[in-house]
Amino acid sequence: MMKGRLITSTALLMLISCEEPIELLAPTNLTYIKNAEKTVTLSWERNNDQEGGFTIERKTGNGNYTFLTSKPAKSTSHTDSSLTLYKSYTYRVKATGADDDSEWSNELLLSTWLNAPATLNLSREGVTSYSISWSDNSGCEDGYVIERRVGSGSYTFLAKKAADCTSHIDSGLTIDETYGYRVKATSPEGDSEYSYERTATLAYNIDPPRNLTFTKDNETSIRLDWEDRSENEEGFIIERKVGDADYMLLAEKPADSTSHIDANLTMSQTYVYRVKAISQYKNSE
Repeated sequence: MMKGRLITSTALLMLISCEEPIELLAPTNLTYIKNAEKTVTLSWERNNDQEGGFTIERKTGNGNYTFLTSKPAKSTSHTDSSLTLYKSYTYRVKATGADDDSEWSNELLLSTWLNAPATLNLSREGVTSYSISWSDNSGCEDGYVIERRVGSGSYTFLAKKAADCTSHIDSGLTIDETYGYRVKATSPEGDSEYSYERTATLAYNIDPPRNLTFTKDNETSIRLDWEDRSENEEGFIIERKVGDADYMLLAEKPADSTSHIDANLTMSQTYVYRVKAISQYKNSE
């Protein structure tokens, strides 16, 4: 009796799942905030749930785009602190994935510059000096240049100040002259715009004496009296004219004087007097 042999054949069925690759959407609304003169923070909107990350490219001026950095998935910002003053930069961002990358975002163009000083002020510093002050509006200046003009003349160099300095005293000025000032920040990469101009006239007021009167001291002497209205005079000058002649210097009196005796006058002669306050800077009327 023949023994039968059972032969079984097993077929292995392999099922291959072919999924469509995920098409990534490009980031949108690429914008920036300027943190400092050489630093900006880029931000964008994500439009995917499954991106692997982001690639940021940058170009300088009219150059070509080059790789700047990569960011992990779900990122929406990047701070670029590798900028140079007085350059223009263009950025773009794309989402990256295992199969393919998205299209690029919108391009973002920005420029860098050195901030100008702000809040320029003048204050009187003594009789013939001004104190010039400003706000330090920059984080990368190497100094400041102050320029001055006299009257309606042109601006000329006045002083160079160190970085972070915010004031300067301009001395030896001329009374009743008008001065204009402006300040700019400086750097090896380029200077800032000028601050706005500040102009002032170096006034010096000395009030004239008033209420000049006389009383007869004796037959050939009179006493002159006046009211001292000034606090900054250095003295007084008394002038006298005889008859129709011109005024001539009669006497000089020290500061705070309020009287003078004119002696040895001539009987029946007419005398006219006037007094003014004086200083090294300016005389009164």
